[in-house]
Amino acid sequence: MLYIHTALPAEARPIIDHYALRAHDASAPFSLYTGPQTRLVVSGVGKTATAAAIAYTCARFSDQPGPWLNVGIAGHKTAALGTALWVQKTVDTATNTPFFPALALSPPCAGSVLQTVDQPRVDYLTDALYDMEGSAFFQTAQRFVAAELAHSVKIVSDNSEAPWQSLNRERVQGWINDLLPVIERMRTELESLAAVWLIQQANPPHFEGTLSRCRFSQTQKNRLRRLLQQWHSVAPDMSPWPPDHAEESAAGLLDALEARLGDSSHLPY
Repeated sequence: MLYIHTALPAEARPIIDHYALRAHDASAPFSLYTGPQTRLVVSGVGKTATAAAIAYTCARFSDQPGPWLNVGIAGHKTAALGTALWVQKTVDTATNTPFFPALALSPPCAGSVLQTVDQPRVDYLTDALYDMEGSAFFQTAQRFVAAELAHSVKIVSDNSEAPWQSLNRERVQGWINDLLPVIERMRTELESLAAVWLIQQANPPHFEGTLSRCRFSQTQKNRLRRLLQQWHSVAPDMSPWPPDHAEESAAGLLDALEARLGDSSHLPY
């Protein structure tokens, strides 16, 4: 499942039409559209709306996690209108905080730094992209998926010679329509990466059974998952617990498993 975020309905419309998405739950606080392999949320403009929309969508579909792609328009000092640019770094100009996607796929087009601002600007202080959502997109999406699975691609909609005030819906939709081949290419690569990530995220064998034996804190659950993943990688056909193991406390189980991992006599090599 690919999740797409746009700020504006005009940015979303060509994607909705291309993937034949349907409106999902009119009572939702954000416009959601769904299809067999794609979900799209329209947040509205700004960092707060973006963060809320992504968090809401991830919570709503928590049983079906997947990669995230932000698609939208952005200003640029020198790039020609309609140019597609992959975001290689985002900076929240209000806090000077950088956010990075992890590049584990082929760049779908030329790249650029993205400056996220709180208000529309008519000046372009650096030769970079400018928007009002990018930093919030990365900051929020990377709480739910690996950094390799959250990316952004922008279409240059205004520059120093063509101000944003001249934008209209038809031009935005035309540019996004031209971007669809790039979106489809990214979709293919992100789905492959997500398949590996989902396997890595899955609970290892014996995890649920061990949790049923006693109470584990969240920190202990994380440690148990890590230790069982290690055990499964070296001894997938063996139980991590000896037949006569009687320890019933979480701390004792974790210490015993860690000791067993460190004892080569128990391992099948």
